Formats: sequence, C-alpha cells, structure tokens
Amino acid sequence: MTLCERFTKALLVLAASVLGCGSPVVDPGRATNFAPPPIQQPASPSGLPTLELPEVQQVPAESVLNLPSESSSATYHTVQGGETLSNIAKRYGVSAEKLRSANGLDASAKLKTQQLLYIPK
Repeated sequence: MTLCERFTKALLVLAASVLGCGSPVVDPGRATNFAPPPIQQPASPSGLPTLELPEVQQVPAESVLNLPSESSSATYHTVQGGETLSNIAKRYGVSAEKLRSANGLDASAKLKTQQLLYIPK
C-alpha cells in the first residue's frame, strides 16, 4: 500500500469516526443533544493519525522453497538443443528418475533449450 493510499484510508477512517455512519433517529419536533465521544487517537510526528499494521512474521526461505540442502555445492546443467533427460542423467551418473524428481518434472515433461536443471548427488 502506497503512502498516498495509507493517508487516504486514514482520512476516511477519521472522517467516519467523527461524522458517524448516519444521523440519530429522533421524534419530529423533539430536540437532541447527541454528540459523538471525542476521538483519542495517537498522532504521528506529522500530526496525521497512525494506522496499526499487522505484525509480519518472517519465515526462512527453506521452509517455503524446495531448495537443495547443499545449495553452495550444487551442480546445475543448462539444457542444450537435442539433449534428453536420459542422456543428461547418464552424463552426471544419476538415474533419469532421480533427475526428474529433483526438478519436479513429470514423466511427460519436455525439456526446453536453456532450461536449468538441478543435478542431485
């Protein structure tokens, strides 16, 4: 949310709390002394009302991404035209199934030129 959007939202919240969402219902000819309670809102140094933002929980990337555990010594292969999963697997001494699984490929997946493959150990 941009600063302008946050400011606009703060103004709308402030206006709604000052003005209320409607008028009190009174009997015709009967006066009312209704006044909304004063707003006790802390202000920022700029004098504008502050909005409470939810706390952001940080999580390690490894818990949401499927990264190889030994990423510092990982081996990757860039697919060249005419290469197949089988001949790439044979070149690195791993099974085609292990290579497919490590890269999240299903049996019908077609390799694309310049595709980057993770080579499991």
